[in-house]
Amino acid sequence: MEEEASSRFRDLINDFFIRSEFLYEGQTISKVWNRICICMDILQNTERACVSFFSKNKEDISYLELYGFFQSLYLQQDSVERLYKTIVDNNFKIKKIAELDTISKYRNCYAGHPIDKKENKQVTSHGLASYVTDDFHLQTYSWGDNGGLSNIKLKEVYKNQENEIDKLLKVMIKKLETMIQEKIDKLKTIDTNIDMNWGLFSGSFYNRDVPMAEHHFNGLKEKVKKIMSEVISIFGGKLEEAQTMDVLFSELDYCLENFPGFDYNVMNNRIYLYFLENKLEELKLFFEELP
Repeated sequence: MEEEASSRFRDLINDFFIRSEFLYEGQTISKVWNRICICMDILQNTERACVSFFSKNKEDISYLELYGFFQSLYLQQDSVERLYKTIVDNNFKIKKIAELDTISKYRNCYAGHPIDKKENKQVTSHGLASYVTDDFHLQTYSWGDNGGLSNIKLKEVYKNQENEIDKLLKVMIKKLETMIQEKIDKLKTIDTNIDMNWGLFSGSFYNRDVPMAEHHFNGLKEKVKKIMSEVISIFGGKLEEAQTMDVLFSELDYCLENFPGFDYNVMNNRIYLYFLENKLEELKLFFEELP
């Protein structure tokens, strides 16, 4: 796998907005998050295993390592498929990619299920580790329908898988980047809505227009309620940042529910106006300082 793509994918998964999407299910760490972390670790570990495999001389390669090589490719495919299902398309099937399906069949034949029965006909496959040559070709035998001697170029197999997985990683990276940008754009829209509704209300209040101040206050109150719901959907789980936001929303909600009146000449009304303005500014600042 391309180190740049692999590193970028891991960075995006750990991005604040992506963690907020997948990390929690209710009050506990979600099964989806655990699956994502395990898949990323398997991809990293199997990549290291495959690189190590090709760093050896042919005499050093044992059956166990040969089986491990094919199993590593299979684990990579399984991990990428699960990640792709979670992030991009739940109906995705990795076997629909011809190159990867061929590699999966190699694994099944020589390291997974070398003795198999199909329609009452026994088919056996065997790859001889001692036949691995300097450029890592594997001589294999199969008995049964379409059986016989064949030659598998292991480096080519590995390179084909690497290329296909890199393509899938880049699609997932693009999807994650889009998810992050969508959340940021929603927050910007929320920020603009707060400014607009606050301007209408405060303008009427300072102009001593009590009916219009009350009208725009109700509009501001309704907008903030809607914003609370939208932000919860953006942030998802109970991250530390989301808990800070919950406190801000609670204070803002209290101020809106207990706003005493709209007559500018009453000192207590002006004090509440000042407090409300500060809470809205805190909320905007919170959005602006997010990662």
